[in-house]
Amino acid sequence: MTGRLSGVATRIKKVAPLCKTIHCTIHRQALASKNMPKSLKLVLDSAVKIVNLIKARPLNSRLFTVLCNEMGSTHKSLLLHTEVRWLSRGKVLTRLFELRSEILLLLTDIDEEKSKLFCDDQWLSRLAYMADIFDRLNILNLSLQGSNTNMFYASDKVNAFVKKLDLFISQVSKNDLSAFETLNTFWKNNEIQPNSNIITDISEHLQLLKSNILQYFPEDNSEMKWIINPFEDDYIKNIPEGILAKELFIDLTSDSTLKTAFKTKNITNFWLDVKQEYSALSTQALQFLIPFVSTYLFYNSGLNDLENGNINIILKKTLDSVDLDVTDIAENSVDTGNFLQMVYLLAEFDPIMSKLLNDEKNKNKYLSWKIQNELIDILASKYRAKNYEQLITNIILELWLDINMCRGQGYDGAAVMKGFYSGLQKRIKDKVPTASYIHCCAHNLNLVISDAVRSNQKVQFFFDTVQAVFNFFSSSAPRWATLAFGEGNASKIKQTVLKKVCSTRWESRHLSVYALKVRFIDVLKSLSNISLTSLKREEKNIASTLKKKLENIEFVLLLCLWENILRPLYGVSHSLQRKNTNLHNACQHLYEANCIIQNLRNEYDDLILTSHNMCDKWGISKDYHEVRSKFAIRHFDEVDGDRRINVTTENFKIRVFLPVIDTVIFQLSNRFNAFKEITENFDFLQLIILVNLSEDDLIKASYDFDQLYKNDITSDLTRQLLSMRELINISEVKNIEQLTLYILKHDYSTSYCDILSATLIYLTLPITVASAERSFSKLKLIKIYLRNSMNQDRLSNIAILNIEKNKTQNLDINKIIDNFANIKVRKVKFS
Repeated sequence: MTGRLSGVATRIKKVAPLCKTIHCTIHRQALASKNMPKSLKLVLDSAVKIVNLIKARPLNSRLFTVLCNEMGSTHKSLLLHTEVRWLSRGKVLTRLFELRSEILLLLTDIDEEKSKLFCDDQWLSRLAYMADIFDRLNILNLSLQGSNTNMFYASDKVNAFVKKLDLFISQVSKNDLSAFETLNTFWKNNEIQPNSNIITDISEHLQLLKSNILQYFPEDNSEMKWIINPFEDDYIKNIPEGILAKELFIDLTSDSTLKTAFKTKNITNFWLDVKQEYSALSTQALQFLIPFVSTYLFYNSGLNDLENGNINIILKKTLDSVDLDVTDIAENSVDTGNFLQMVYLLAEFDPIMSKLLNDEKNKNKYLSWKIQNELIDILASKYRAKNYEQLITNIILELWLDINMCRGQGYDGAAVMKGFYSGLQKRIKDKVPTASYIHCCAHNLNLVISDAVRSNQKVQFFFDTVQAVFNFFSSSAPRWATLAFGEGNASKIKQTVLKKVCSTRWESRHLSVYALKVRFIDVLKSLSNISLTSLKREEKNIASTLKKKLENIEFVLLLCLWENILRPLYGVSHSLQRKNTNLHNACQHLYEANCIIQNLRNEYDDLILTSHNMCDKWGISKDYHEVRSKFAIRHFDEVDGDRRINVTTENFKIRVFLPVIDTVIFQLSNRFNAFKEITENFDFLQLIILVNLSEDDLIKASYDFDQLYKNDITSDLTRQLLSMRELINISEVKNIEQLTLYILKHDYSTSYCDILSATLIYLTLPITVASAERSFSKLKLIKIYLRNSMNQDRLSNIAILNIEKNKTQNLDINKIIDNFANIKVRKVKFS
């Protein structure tokens, strides 16, 4: 804009040499206030990071709002800082300082390091000073804004502020900080003595601020003061040289009518009115009055035309999170959602749509949520196995690869992926028979856990209770703080905190169960304290209910049982998600987990002992709760069923313990059978097996492998294997990956080409799709708290449309409409 060689101002002056260039006074004031001592800059940076930590994360923001409500705070949220907003810095710092107690309570849990700042009096003192000084700068900034601001007015305001800075500097040198109300009050309330370091920083900042303002505002308009008030006698000496100009000025100042008009008119309008009679003076005055002192007018009104086209759409899109009167926006709608709001907005600019919506004869508007779901389903139906097959084929062609060289494919267990008849894996396998399908092991393991949870109703209720405990404490910062602090022992903050139960997170079940088991006594203490001392009836009732559920021998048994089940599966889940894992390692980890859980089946007595020890710590009764079961009326010809009422230790073992354990063991074996079979095809490449295998068995294994991968392996594989096992040193090479590196390192790729091909196929087979899924996970972006009531079909279809965002934009809307019309047609034509 202001470049001396090719800036906008330079280019305009070439066309209009008399054009005057002025750097926006508001921008200059903002630039002058940017520089500050390093100690104050660190405080500002820390403050911005703390605000971003709370505001940028929805959970932290909601917890902070709840905390402010429960503590009766004046404000309910923090403000975001941005460099392009002139007033944001002062408002952000003031709000941050006012809510320092609430922020300290929240940060003690989410970021202990940052919470220490709010216990540091020096840091808080610097924050209080910055809140005060930037509040003063905000007042200056506001005074420079306005439609009637001129060069003289802005200069007067800046000069007044410089004089105030001189006053502040003088007071600070005497250790008098009464000019800074927030800092002065903070020191008095907390009985803090003036600190020499802080006073030095304040004095240095005020000096720097003064020098920067003088640097950015060097103009001296004292000689042109006659423009502001021409009726002062002393100003005649400042009139431009020339007898004529001075004579005109004497005539103007002697005119009593103009003197009266000057008192009632705007200064610019006054000089415009006298332009015809006093042309020379008016021209000189208007050269100083007409130029824009700031770009405020542009930002305030110049963008209105652009905003008028966008503001309504922005309001509609944010309607669910902003309290707006819908009737003010759309007269045809009352309490409507985003979809209808957008429809009515578009109708304002589309005469055809407006006519359809306002047609009273036609009652079918096709605007209901059912129609929305049907349209979403039709849109999502465009992404099926056939489409994914075409997508994969196109990507492979773009990368100049041959799909016939594909030897492995790994997906999750969705029907569109693993379908035996028309799934993606079947379509790829029809093209490439050697492309083995492996169900993602991490997904499969998660399904094992899910099946075990669904195997028993008591287990489902158990995890519901675990989640309810987490929800109760996490929804309130004070409750979370009481659990974190316990009896005032701050070291407990570093201990395990409660975790959320999430069915799509493979490790979350173990983390949540383990956390509750470790903090079981602390949770009960906190629930007891809340149920006895809380003044809120609803909070007391929930705490009492949860406490009653936890003080149950069955719950404690399930807590110990599931912690023992999930512990080995947690390690297996992590190992399966590593990038460097392979088929045999995955099989080994799954086998070890299966063995641990099989051994757990015989350790029921140890489980009972552990649960009883936990009960003894809190005094929980070891008697099982008696609940009379509901039975249907038994007719004379029906066999009587199990009508036992009491739940005993043995009964719990038969009804809960054994079914859960057996489900996990069975699913671990059943779900990974196909994976195990694929792995067994490569067993002969394991060095220990290769060396110890008899010649006949090695010939058979190599022959079977040759038949499976006949396009990649020749019949010479057997000879190469027999030769290789004589050559290789088993202490140097221990697995298939090292065997591959050994062949390449010693340049045996031509001599043992079939072995190298076999090892490369082994290493390229996928174990898990966890790494790929992290890059396009959309659920956390789609199912936000505003869409919490969304059903599963709608969620699934919207997720597909979001994942395939690029293709969604290119859908043929006319075909969608035809498909929708064919589904909704009610009349049938008969020939």
